[in-house]
Amino acid sequence: MQHICPFIFELLILYCSLHTISLQYLDGWKETVSSGRPCASGRSTTFMFMKNWYVFLLLMWSAIPSLSGQVTILDFEAPGTSTNFQYFGSSLDGSLTEVITNPNPSGINTSSKVTKFIKPAGAQVWAGAFSNPVPAVAIDLTNGGPICVKVHMDHIGNLALKLEGSTSGQPNWIQVVSNTKINEWEELCFDINLPSLEAPNTPASGVYGVAVLFFDFGTPGGATDVTSYVDDIVVKGGGGGPAIRTVNFQVDMNSYTSNFNQVYLSGNFNGWSGESNPLADPDFDGIWTGSLELPVGSYEYKVSLDNWSAQEQFGGAEECTVTDPSGQFTNRKLVVSSNMDVPRFCFNSCYACGEEVTIQFRLGMGGVVPNADGVWLSGGGNFDVPGGKYRMSDDDLDGVYELSVPRKRGFSSYYAFANGPCFDFSCKENLAGQPCGDPANFNDRWLPAVQNDTIVATCYGACFTNTTCTSGSREEQLDASIFSLLSNPTVNGYSVLRFGTEVAEAEKRVVLTNLLGATIREWEVAVGTADFQLPTAELQSGAYFVTVQVGAKSFTRTLLK
Repeated sequence: MQHICPFIFELLILYCSLHTISLQYLDGWKETVSSGRPCASGRSTTFMFMKNWYVFLLLMWSAIPSLSGQVTILDFEAPGTSTNFQYFGSSLDGSLTEVITNPNPSGINTSSKVTKFIKPAGAQVWAGAFSNPVPAVAIDLTNGGPICVKVHMDHIGNLALKLEGSTSGQPNWIQVVSNTKINEWEELCFDINLPSLEAPNTPASGVYGVAVLFFDFGTPGGATDVTSYVDDIVVKGGGGGPAIRTVNFQVDMNSYTSNFNQVYLSGNFNGWSGESNPLADPDFDGIWTGSLELPVGSYEYKVSLDNWSAQEQFGGAEECTVTDPSGQFTNRKLVVSSNMDVPRFCFNSCYACGEEVTIQFRLGMGGVVPNADGVWLSGGGNFDVPGGKYRMSDDDLDGVYELSVPRKRGFSSYYAFANGPCFDFSCKENLAGQPCGDPANFNDRWLPAVQNDTIVATCYGACFTNTTCTSGSREEQLDASIFSLLSNPTVNGYSVLRFGTEVAEAEKRVVLTNLLGATIREWEVAVGTADFQLPTAELQSGAYFVTVQVGAKSFTRTLLK
């Protein structure tokens, strides 16, 4: 306030000169300003002057620019601050949202117009809508954030906001915020300092042209359409720099057999120093621990020993690593958005010691000519797009493409192969109608839970279990007759698995996984069991995969809660 007082005093002088008011009334007030004391009048004045002064201050205070510097991107009240959003990922694909009269002009939002947003029944988990045409006012984050959106929802869910079309070369950015109110307007704010949920996991910065909205991101559409409302998308400046968070580490060195004295964390947070961030093992149990204070954001790092006398070495297919565009450096990836404990990991592994298994994918191309730009393992929600992280290689030129993928014991996932770097999956193998292609999951292959080091040998575009692509050994991996899934969506806290006649008289294994392929629970089901009640009461709402394995056969169905 003291910094503003002198500014107001100069304006008062101008005001008084224009109104022929003697400056003697301001002498005392000026003294208090000069001495650093709170702004106040040092002398009594006439009632008329005080009244005029009070009105003047109110006018001038309202004229001072807001410290937040709020910029309205969309309020849907006029053409310059309105646009439509084009749906995708649902039965409304290609159609546009509507600007309608505010259905509940109350609380924090009494404006006239808002946008109606529908998530149709059966919509994909990633269903949403993007601004089309782009807003007339660019989403300029040069002066900070956050970005805030008013929403009106009839249930507790979430809203994901994605920013695309950067004019300054920044990658896309996406974050999710949950709502807390039902059937009333609420403002949800997205902290642009947080790293994006998508690679390369960097904060938002610069100028973006396109806004994408996802209601109930990560949850499939239910049995009926769900309608929500959106209004007042604004950028609020003055958000300040990224917050500092505490990150705790535990590195298990018990599997490392060479001699060393000191363990360090080396990364772009300390200029890749080999001595700046030492860890400690006070209990001499082989678990080295330490903490870092870091701004929210995305980082790369490694565990190094004795000032770089040794370091972790990665191949690039690990879940916890990222490789630079040149392909020379592969490091651990760390995304900091809150105070966090990094799960204990083994030196040179993403997981606890003893929990890592290696899946070696071996792919024969048969009569298919390999794309000159490469062959990829892809899809399933775990293996990136063709052209992404999981490129296969044929180093010995024997016509068999290979890739070793470290994963945590129990890992399972859909997957497919692609002949070329097509980010839209247009060059993915076609397994339609073949037993190893699941028609309910884009005709992708299914990898059951892996408990030990495993070799997956097959042929591009076919279900062979060898890389020579001979007809003598076709895999009979998927068998829809294994089981039926009743009570789907679930009711009364469980769903019923009804096994086929032959399966009921055999031992079988039931595996429940989430959309990312992570195993949630497993059950061994005894011989003679025709129906199995799968408990779902403790599961969060969403989609899951149920896999039944019996002998060499298996089948997977989608479970909804």
